[in-house]
Amino acid sequence: MRRWLHPSSTGALAVTLLLAACASGGGPAGPTTFPAAPTTASVPPASTSAPSFASTVPTSAVAPTSTSSTTALATTALTTTVPAPSTTVVLPASTEPSTEPSSVPARLVDVKVYLWRDEHLAIAHRSVVRPAVLRGALAALLEGPTPAERQASLTSAVPAGTTLLDVALAGGLATVDLSGAFASGGGTLSMQARLAQVVFTATQFANVDRVVFRLDGKPLEVLGGEGLVVGAPQRRMDSPHALTGAVLIDTPAYGAIVGRTFTVTGEGDVYEGEFSIAVLADGRRVGGADGVRTGAWGTWAPFSVTLTVDAPAGPIRLVASDVGGCGDDPGCPPLARTEVPLTLVG
Repeated sequence: MRRWLHPSSTGALAVTLLLAACASGGGPAGPTTFPAAPTTASVPPASTSAPSFASTVPTSAVAPTSTSSTTALATTALTTTVPAPSTTVVLPASTEPSTEPSSVPARLVDVKVYLWRDEHLAIAHRSVVRPAVLRGALAALLEGPTPAERQASLTSAVPAGTTLLDVALAGGLATVDLSGAFASGGGTLSMQARLAQVVFTATQFANVDRVVFRLDGKPLEVLGGEGLVVGAPQRRMDSPHALTGAVLIDTPAYGAIVGRTFTVTGEGDVYEGEFSIAVLADGRRVGGADGVRTGAWGTWAPFSVTLTVDAPAGPIRLVASDVGGCGDDPGCPPLARTEVPLTLVG
């Protein structure tokens, strides 16, 4: 049978042993030696059946750990941070999603920017990077004409210094957020022109048919001191023909050199979807075409027609006319005319 000592008896025994040791030692007691603790922790090898974190967790998702403590390394949790989804989505021009892998380098694509000449819209071209072609086209428009385009009489009604803050696209509606400079200066014509430039540039893409404006992040309801109401989504048809013209000629460009046979392209919105093109030299018709098909009232659509000119080399003028439905009747409004000077060679 085991016998347990009472705590008071244990204390008395310890004192007795200590006095005996002092009496018999004859000198200072030596240091008590204890077994040394291991300096490194023994970690059992990982099971061969368990997956390795190094092979399943990307290095960018692992938080850095201190190398000064083995214990810290063993207890550090592995966490993956998932970025919050973007609230602004800019879609490519095509209505179909891009199927190109992300490793394929970005490609340049040609887009139109709508500038200003002789108080009418005029088309110029820029190269932007896919897939953000809507954003790229609007940013290029805000940069204004190039020096060469200014020499060809192209200008812009958009005030210098206007910047694109954001653009989003959903259900055919482009929400365009511009800096406050967009609303500075100019009268009603200038305000209408700058709105048309943005609307036409944005709606050249098949998946955009309306534009709503914001300035410095806030909805734009009224533009300019004369109170141009723009709160509702803007369409191409909202821009008056007196400002846009009925026919916009894309190619040949203003002042281009052409041969005796050349192709005219552009877009139009004319009465019953037909208009005439004439080529004039010294006021005399030397070529042209009637019944060119394009968009009807309210709908802009592209056109293309090939012309042959019978005239000596020299300056010529391309004239597109929309009769407006009443021909030469004196009661008709003035013809909507678009003119492009060219030089004929060959």
